[in-house]
Amino acid sequence: MPESDTRTVRIIRPAQFTDCVRSYTIIVDGRRVGKIAQNSVLEFEVPQGRTTIKAQIDWGRSPTLTIEPTTTETIEIMVRNPWNPLFTLFAITFGFRFYLKLDRLSPPSRPA
Repeated sequence: MPESDTRTVRIIRPAQFTDCVRSYTIIVDGRRVGKIAQNSVLEFEVPQGRTTIKAQIDWGRSPTLTIEPTTTETIEIMVRNPWNPLFTLFAITFGFRFYLKLDRLSPPSRPA
């Protein structure tokens, strides 16, 4: 795929106590593109147009995030576990479809 037909996606995973020794698998358009450990960054290229991204760890996963990269800007997404440790039992049973959360971060502001 020519470089001009792709866009960079940067997944950021902050440090958290929950899942601190486990990596999350990142799935793009149904394919695994890599794993991301705590307090790290994963970058990959996606084609221009609609792309779906999910995160997964064992049985837990995130809802699908759909992006449509159309510019040359890097798209930044944060992956994290949004659950309070007090709700762990609920999170790993009934909440497994929402165990992880993907948030698209605002594009960086440009100086005027």
